Amino acid sequence: MSTSSRFLALGVWSKNRDHTCSPQKPSASQELFLDNSHLLRLYQQGERKTLQKIFMHYSPLLALAFARGVICFSQGQRSRLYPEKVGVSVEDLLQETFTRAFSVQARQSYTGQGSYKNYLFSIARNYLLYLLRKQSYGADTIDLTEEVNVMSDEDKLFQTEIIQAIRSYKARLSALDQRILKCRYEERQPRHEVQKHLKLSLMQLRYKEYILLSGLKKHLYALDLVNK
Repeated sequence: MSTSSRFLALGVWSKNRDHTCSPQKPSASQELFLDNSHLLRLYQQGERKTLQKIFMHYSPLLALAFARGVICFSQGQRSRLYPEKVGVSVEDLLQETFTRAFSVQARQSYTGQGSYKNYLFSIARNYLLYLLRKQSYGADTIDLTEEVNVMSDEDKLFQTEIIQAIRSYKARLSALDQRILKCRYEERQPRHEVQKHLKLSLMQLRYKEYILLSGLKKHLYALDLVNK
């Protein structure tokens, strides 16, 4: 990461750190980049106010999840990894996660096609696993390039389990509900287009999305695949 990128990320952190030192329930958990290509471009360009907005939106959610333990996949085993177990505080993990997420490489790697919240969790998870291996085996045996990878082998394995769980959830839905998930979250179609195509009111579509995503989250949480 370049010095300027690190200072920019730390500047965003420093300005807002008093609001995130202790985990608090976030006011909203929706994805900022959904149907917002303009915001995505500003993020990829590293526009400072956009990075501050992203930090303020996601940091309470991440702080709460980090305090409860981050679900990790290591050596074929799934477990919850607590920051303090590898010698880092929740506050430090937040800082490191956003420093990495706001680097040029990470900004350009994110295309808006997936959940940015999960993208942040991947960065945090990789860093925690790096610290765990470093703690277990010593710095001399660690491949230092691994800590900057956005998608590690463990993440790929974890992603496979997530995909299988989502498929099992979708299989029990009605044809209409499956179509909504496909249009909105796989094909990334704007809500107003999906609403017209499926002959639903915007209020009906919003409500159905809320019910579907709430059900999916409960399904994944029951399988211990996501942080509550």
